[in-house]
Amino acid sequence: MTAPDSTLPPSPDDGASDEISLAELVDILLDARRLVAGVAGAIFLIGLLYALFAAPVYTPSALLQVNQKAGGLSGLETLSSMLEGTALPVAAEIQLAQSSSVLRAAVEAQRADVLVRPRRFPLFGGLLARRYRGAGPAPARLGLSGFSWGKDHVTISRFDVPRRLYDEDFRLTVTGPDAYRLQDPDGATLFAGRVGAVARADSGMAGDSIVVLVAAIDARPGVSFTVRRLDRQEAVARIADRLRVEEQGAQSGILRMTLSGGDPRTATDLLAAIVSADVALNRSLRSQQAAAQIDFLQDQLPLMQARVDSARRRLGEYQSKHRVLNLSDESKALLDRLSAIDQAITTAALQRAQLQQQFGAASPALRAAQAQQDTLQQQRAQLEVQVARLPGAAQSVLQLQENLAVASNLYSGLLTSIQQLQVVKAGTVGDLSVVDLPIEPDRPSGPPRLTILIVALLVGLFVGALAAFVRRAFVQRVEDPALIEARFRLPVVAVLPFSVEQSRREKALPDRRTKEPLLAEENPHDPAVEAMRGLRTSLHFLVPAAERPVVCISGPVSGVGKSFICANLARLAADAGTRVLVLDADMRRGHLHRYFGVPREPGLSALLSGTADAASVIRETGVPNLRVVTA
Repeated sequence: MTAPDSTLPPSPDDGASDEISLAELVDILLDARRLVAGVAGAIFLIGLLYALFAAPVYTPSALLQVNQKAGGLSGLETLSSMLEGTALPVAAEIQLAQSSSVLRAAVEAQRADVLVRPRRFPLFGGLLARRYRGAGPAPARLGLSGFSWGKDHVTISRFDVPRRLYDEDFRLTVTGPDAYRLQDPDGATLFAGRVGAVARADSGMAGDSIVVLVAAIDARPGVSFTVRRLDRQEAVARIADRLRVEEQGAQSGILRMTLSGGDPRTATDLLAAIVSADVALNRSLRSQQAAAQIDFLQDQLPLMQARVDSARRRLGEYQSKHRVLNLSDESKALLDRLSAIDQAITTAALQRAQLQQQFGAASPALRAAQAQQDTLQQQRAQLEVQVARLPGAAQSVLQLQENLAVASNLYSGLLTSIQQLQVVKAGTVGDLSVVDLPIEPDRPSGPPRLTILIVALLVGLFVGALAAFVRRAFVQRVEDPALIEARFRLPVVAVLPFSVEQSRREKALPDRRTKEPLLAEENPHDPAVEAMRGLRTSLHFLVPAAERPVVCISGPVSGVGKSFICANLARLAADAGTRVLVLDADMRRGHLHRYFGVPREPGLSALLSGTADAASVIRETGVPNLRVVTA
């Protein structure tokens, strides 16, 4: 049989369309099912281990209400709001709750800059400690008394170390019900102390000492704790990362404050301290603002008092000089209306100035305030027309009484405002009220273990499928015989399937170096053997037409089944009555002799080198019509 010319140009019908059908995608995934299952299983196992060993997170919460400032001065609500100041907006309250001053005060109150962690057994110690449900500290397991196995706790109210020892791990070992021993980061014992007593040790540098005050011990003797002092700013930054303050609903004024942490009691106490510090800061700011406003109003009181006295004196002098005692009912009504209009004009003017300062000249609210002020001015002009119709003496008395009434109202309003601000200054009134204090949570808020497992499984399947497609893209294989026929213009004689049975039998052999199973002999009904019978039939018609009755079986790489096909095809041809001579031409790794149970030497290499003749290298196999020449 002659080989085709490999230099022939490709056929215009090479390959199929670039489009990939759904069936092809499914075939790719089924072909790489072991790869997909392996990748998905590995990622799912990682997710399972994380969900199993990840420390739980507890998130206590508190509710606060931002109080909206209401006007309080009779007839001078706008002036009162400008003098007393308005309530802080919700966004400002959220920023204040997360400010360094609030968090620093909470850190100082709870000593959150001191980290105390019990030593757990590596890997599964934390898991066992979380599953412990006993009333007191858990007993030692596996004889390891130095580790905490659940509910061991130490409270340290003071831990002062030199700054150079910040972020260093000290070891505190419980030696008795109320006794402990402290070791430095190098393992040297500093001192032995007792609960409630301040213990000191020299740090090795002049002026620096280590001071410890243990407030309580609830741990089994022998358990060790890791104690670390943090920089105050670092402790504040850690808390800020775990603190969340959000408004509940649009413009509701209700703030929910949450703090996540690994220990529910510690997180709850720290959140309560943050709430207390936030409320205290709000009251302090209001008190400082009220103090400055009181000073300003008290400076205005003498001026306003002098204005009232002057208005009263001028009215009295005019009445005595012109002997005008009382106004008529009509004049009194005009006076009341003028006083009300004047107060309204003053209020509108102050409101307009406040809006202009806050929102600028283009604000719609500012234009509305200007329109309201213009309307009030028009109403006053109409009243002035009515006043002009009164007698001259009545007009003068009306004007003087109006001045006295306006001055008296302003003076009374300032006194009322000062009294209200004094209450604010006392620190008992603020813009922030506590609705719900934090309660220690019973159940963790995270991590979401079931979600982690589902996501890990989905990600694993996706990555496994992606790996299958990537392997398909980089490892090209011919899976459609039509591609070979189109590319090389040669007919495909047979397609042989992979034999699972052959692979199973090879793995079952104790030693493959001397014997390999011949599938055509041991399992003649295997699908691969049946396919080779079709190949034998095709060759029965092709070989006689060839110049030489020789069939060459080769492959591009090792392990593709050349020896398997050659041995089984030779056996099938011999069984059909054809005389067959098998030549193993693989000089480096030839192993056809294992299929037929014959020795390897001498073989083809000895015949080619002239050290052996043809009669000595051609061996009988025990099968009629079948002989073999080894490599």
